[in-house]
Amino acid sequence: MIIVYYFSNIVCRQTQIPDFIDPSNKQVKTIRRYRRVDFTKTIKVCFRKRKRTKRLIKCRIKKLKQLTLERCMKRLKIDWDYPAPSEHKQIKPEQNEPNSLESSNDQESKQTQEGPYLYTYPYMHIDRFYSVPSVLQEEFCNSPLLKDEWKYYQEIEAFTGLFQHMIALNSFKYWDAVEKNLRANGFHPKGFSIVEFIKWEFLRHSMGIENYSKAERIFRHFNPDLLKNAFEHPNRIPAPYHASHYYKWLTPSHFHTFFLRLVEDCVKYKIIIPRIVVADGLIYRTWAGNFTLDRWAKPTDPQATRTVHNKKYLGKCYNAIVFYAWCGNRWLPVDVRVITGSANENAVFHPLVEDFLKESPFKWDVFLYDSGACSAENRSFLKSKGMISGIVARKNIKREVILDVGHKRFCFSDDIPDGMSLEQYKRLLNHRSQEEAGFSGFTTYHNMKRMNTMGQDAATIHVLKYMILQLLHALSAYKVNRPDLLMMYSAFSSLV
Repeated sequence: MIIVYYFSNIVCRQTQIPDFIDPSNKQVKTIRRYRRVDFTKTIKVCFRKRKRTKRLIKCRIKKLKQLTLERCMKRLKIDWDYPAPSEHKQIKPEQNEPNSLESSNDQESKQTQEGPYLYTYPYMHIDRFYSVPSVLQEEFCNSPLLKDEWKYYQEIEAFTGLFQHMIALNSFKYWDAVEKNLRANGFHPKGFSIVEFIKWEFLRHSMGIENYSKAERIFRHFNPDLLKNAFEHPNRIPAPYHASHYYKWLTPSHFHTFFLRLVEDCVKYKIIIPRIVVADGLIYRTWAGNFTLDRWAKPTDPQATRTVHNKKYLGKCYNAIVFYAWCGNRWLPVDVRVITGSANENAVFHPLVEDFLKESPFKWDVFLYDSGACSAENRSFLKSKGMISGIVARKNIKREVILDVGHKRFCFSDDIPDGMSLEQYKRLLNHRSQEEAGFSGFTTYHNMKRMNTMGQDAATIHVLKYMILQLLHALSAYKVNRPDLLMMYSAFSSLV
């Protein structure tokens, strides 16, 4: 019989075959205590009997093994030359020092011999994040409009905010500088400024209106008194020809610069913590027909290509590679690149990610992606940048060792860094699929799955407007002290 004691308490009792022959035969194990760490749960898990699974997974690959504490310490010793607990050198006091110092040094040497703590292991807290900080009313809600609404945000959980509040809580002064530069180049606004047009565009997408004709008919029925806090001239409604005129001057770089400024604000307020980046493709349809030709007998929107995804024909599409920052209970976009719909992800992965890392001012530790870019070259490129490669493997790979991580998913054994357990690496791979929740509002709520224009520049602006809305919602939820609205697409979208 094996009995494990911890602090005079029986932690584990295990009966063996010789116990039935000679019950007096017992084996006692002594476990040394590590300071500040409760090992009771760890011991229980190590000695727990594991039941056989109901279904045996048919797999030809290596069996999954949990990285134990002893193995992790051995790897630390080999790779990073981290001394084991028994190899710590004892500090000997000098002979000229008094006896009081000798006793203090003896105590320090005893403490060093007790070994390292668990929090000194690498990657232990890599997927743990702090919650969004709380704010006070005096910080952001000083205007008369927001002072009256603050109590509703704090006391009524069902109150999800208004579109006017999102406009009042965020700054749009950047667009005034854009208009000043465009006027110097010959731009002349028709009826209202660029800031007013951008706000109308955000209102259109917040209400899920697909085209400009429908938006004009709906906006004319609005009460101007409701819009006076968001627009300077609420009686002036944009028509379809206004959009045609303004988008001749507005470029994707204007929206991308505004988007990056919002990302910097989110990092400043600790809404986004740059550590784990998740990337995936968002496919959306262009306005051009699949086989339509223009008057010169050339295909319309030649930059878009006919796309097939998951054995489903989608028509002429663009593919936006969106980079999200995963921060525990929230994930928000930090950058985007738009490519044609039928592009091979293995071929474009290296230049796109290299451009993203070059333009990003933040340091990223983990990069997660799906199996569309699981080539050895792409994974080695991520490792050369000092990042953990979290690219899921395909099942039919034969030249490399892959591991079955459950739920019909596989990973490369070489991608697991030393010092990280398999369970923790599996958790990182689970975070990759959560980015799909960030794409759901693009289709379900904002109705932006199909563009109402053509061209790659228009496609880039189209997806950037959606990403900007996500960051505006996040910043507004933070400034009214409502973190539960941070990932809610319907928040700050109604007028009453």
